[in-house]
Amino acid sequence: ANRYFAGHNAKFSADIVWGIDTIDATIFSGSDALTGGAGITGLRADEGDEDGQFAFRTQFQIFF
Repeated sequence: ANRYFAGHNAKFSADIVWGIDTIDATIFSGSDALTGGAGITGLRADEGDEDGQFAFRTQFQIFF
């Protein structure tokens, strides 16, 4: 979902990512220390036989 303020000069975004199946560690081979090993999705690799995780992400952008 997106919400614009002051025309299109500011934007708030929010989304939900849902990993239904087991998330394998090989998906995050390109992750770095900045994301805490979560890669671009915000999800981390499952341990053991766990599955079904989700992430709620938000961001605020300002154009000037």
